[in-house]
Amino acid sequence: MLPSVVDAPRAPWWQPVEGSPGALVPTASIAGLLHAHGHGHPWLDGATRFCRERIDAVAADGADLDPYTAVAVLDFLDHVPDRDWAEKAFAGVRDAVLATVTFDPDAPGHVHLPIEFAPRPDGFGPRLFDNDVLDRHLDLLVTAQADDGGWGINWEAWAPVTVPEWRGYVTVERLKLLRVHGRWAV
Repeated sequence: MLPSVVDAPRAPWWQPVEGSPGALVPTASIAGLLHAHGHGHPWLDGATRFCRERIDAVAADGADLDPYTAVAVLDFLDHVPDRDWAEKAFAGVRDAVLATVTFDPDAPGHVHLPIEFAPRPDGFGPRLFDNDVLDRHLDLLVTAQADDGGWGINWEAWAPVTVPEWRGYVTVERLKLLRVHGRWAV
């Protein structure tokens, strides 16, 4: 984020980090997405260097991650072209990522379950868990679908108008997740 965001309206979780040119959220996710689609751009070169440096620092320092950053790191590692580096980086941040996962599906509040770290079966995320863990959480996801076909959000909405928007987003993401894991056919 640019420093100008300090004076602009924003969600509570979008806070600039003083003295930092950016953060892994959303930089790593955006860079991963651009790499996934083969886009080249000067911004992507710098973003890739930035993400690699930050991820290497987490691996070297054993730094804590929050769940959003952990997912962003996995997004980046899944798609960055240097696969040898991605493998080494994954090994280095594996424990930090796992520390952000909530394994209890009945845990209240804003939690991040294993399935959120495994949006595709061929990424790094599924390698964090035994197949039984993912299968159990996928089964629970199917049973959590509301009668209207959607899924709710598990976090406090910072503005009521955002609830239907986020619920729609979460529903689409859940359906995509079920499809790629073979639980729902189109």
